[in-house]
Amino acid sequence: MILVLATDVFSIGGIQRYTRYQIQALRSYSWLDKIVVFSLCSENKNDSLGGKFMVDYVFGGTDFFSKIRFSLKAIIFVIKEKPNLVLCNHISFSFIVRLIKKITGVPYIFNVYGMEIWSGLSSGRIKGLKQAKAIISDCKFTIKYVKDNFGISEDKIFLLYDCVDLGKFYPQIVPRVIYEKYGINKNKKIISVVGRLAYDKGQKTMISFLKYLPDNIILVLVGGGSKLKEWKKFAELEGIEKRVIFTGYVPEEDLVFLYNIANLIVYLSKFKKNEGGALPLVLIEAGACEKPIIVSDEDGATEAVKNGFNGFIVPTRNKEAVIGKIKYFFSNPQILKEISRNSRKYVERNFSYKIFNKKQEDIIKGILK
Repeated sequence: MILVLATDVFSIGGIQRYTRYQIQALRSYSWLDKIVVFSLCSENKNDSLGGKFMVDYVFGGTDFFSKIRFSLKAIIFVIKEKPNLVLCNHISFSFIVRLIKKITGVPYIFNVYGMEIWSGLSSGRIKGLKQAKAIISDCKFTIKYVKDNFGISEDKIFLLYDCVDLGKFYPQIVPRVIYEKYGINKNKKIISVVGRLAYDKGQKTMISFLKYLPDNIILVLVGGGSKLKEWKKFAELEGIEKRVIFTGYVPEEDLVFLYNIANLIVYLSKFKKNEGGALPLVLIEAGACEKPIIVSDEDGATEAVKNGFNGFIVPTRNKEAVIGKIKYFFSNPQILKEISRNSRKYVERNFSYKIFNKKQEDIIKGILK
């Protein structure tokens, strides 16, 4: 039996999707007798991945009392049921799983992603990493950081690339109603940045670069978040507000269409405290929809791109490099078309659910030996 402790399996977001894929794969292994899932957060209909997804215990959210109930329930469950392994989808569960291990001896493993690892770990969370039976990460960049900065043996850390539903994310015709809903002119050339407007993943950077590009190119920022008002104001100050579309929150059923609207996806993350990350799921979802990708060269985003095959890796937020590659794409339609096709091929070869499922099975079998 495996107990999965999850912060959230319901909300739209990369960690939530990754956790769902993990649980889905675990449930498919005939040799595992039982998978039990705890989710700290419950479903919010205004920010939901949708679809039926079975969870054994759901708690109220991240408030103090919900965390206490979650922790006590997990401890009691492990004492009574004695699972073989506890899988934690976030380092924030460090205290509780260390306590569980001390009381019961049941081992645990962590998922680690990126920014939460290099933005200031407490001593307790570092101990949690060191005492884990294994660590799973979705990119090589984060694995190297964990190994180099916390002295954790490489044979304890496993790479499990994120995956994408190739039957859901694929090239398709976008209904006119989507263009109308988001106020997007279909006759323009469209650059998109997809992700929450919480820190700069290229959104603000691309707003500042847009004035150096021809007027027939517009920027679509897909997602809502705390920076929405600030960056709308910034676009006004730059004098290009009519060329920037802010979609705000996007329901799950619209997301695939907003990938397909774009001619090009840009993701200019920067590696520093409270910024940067692992391999963003949005890049492989976009690739599955045959979208070329431009990424900066500082973090895990580079692992979504084979330079020159399905996109380009550029020096971080280098205006001349970014502008040059965008102009190159739009002035060479045949190359744009070829790289678009390559994007889908790259995802199929590296980030399919089938590959993810088999790799995770091998990892879990190795851990439980």
